[in-house]
Amino acid sequence: MKLKVKSLKKAWKIVDLIVPIYNKDEEASSKAGYPIYTNDFGEQISDLGNRIEINTGRKMLIIWISQKTMSKKQIKHCLKKEILRLSEMQASEELPFKERCQASNQILDIASCLLRRDAKHYDN
Repeated sequence: MKLKVKSLKKAWKIVDLIVPIYNKDEEASSKAGYPIYTNDFGEQISDLGNRIEINTGRKMLIIWISQKTMSKKQIKHCLKKEILRLSEMQASEELPFKERCQASNQILDIASCLLRRDAKHYDN
């Protein structure tokens, strides 16, 4: 999946929705020459300057930082597709329990963010 946003700050907000827990991997960062973040679930985030790549082990998400961006509606659509993918993961009996729980938590994080955005939109 690919997204486009205007700023690094907005890109990291999306990262936080998809991978809420991560720490900088100093060793991997020094080897690669750019910041790399990982977590206990094996997910990796690479900050490449003009884009952020999120590798969940099953899927790669690229968030491009560009002046030509996607509309909020397009971003919302992509995040809803990600929720569906995570829902399928969560329902899969083939995955270990830990991965299914992680998928459930990610669904809740993304859904709550989308709901907060909608609530702010309707309050204004």
